[in-house]
Amino acid sequence: MTGTLIFLLFMFNILLTLAVVLLYLRQNRFVEIEKKQRKMQAESEELLTGFLMEIKEENEQFISKVSKMKEEEDLFQQELNTAQQSIKDVKHESHISAEAYARLLAARVYQTDEVDSSSDLQQSMNDPADAEEEALDEKSFSEQVNYLTKQGLSEEEIAKVLKKGKKEVELLLKFRGEGN
Repeated sequence: MTGTLIFLLFMFNILLTLAVVLLYLRQNRFVEIEKKQRKMQAESEELLTGFLMEIKEENEQFISKVSKMKEEEDLFQQELNTAQQSIKDVKHESHISAEAYARLLAARVYQTDEVDSSSDLQQSMNDPADAEEEALDEKSFSEQVNYLTKQGLSEEEIAKVLKKGKKEVELLLKFRGEGN
């Protein structure tokens, strides 16, 4: 009977040892899975941080481009107002002789350092259709897109006419609230 008890105790010890080993292996698997998850979490955080930094840089570039376009638009508006004022002045001074008119234009060109404005002014007086095409060439990108949109051109056609990317035109139209 003692032999049977000793045999049962050995069997019980072997079963307990196997149970402890199985529990230890299972615990190690959970620890490894937890380490892998932490590593994956750290990698995804690094990836997202890099992505956010890239987006931030692109946004800053976009904002600077938009502000530059706004400045160009303001400058164009000032030039347009100056040209309109010059046209009004020319209409009021139509009784001046050709020589006096040439001197007046030369003085204005010298003051504003814009040789092109006098020739543009004369051309706009001669041919309004040509002046409209030239004005389109001189407009900023956003104004050109706006003009072509009002003409009924699609985003792809505008991109082809202005030799710009379709996405750039779409983004500008969406930014202005005119996109689809």
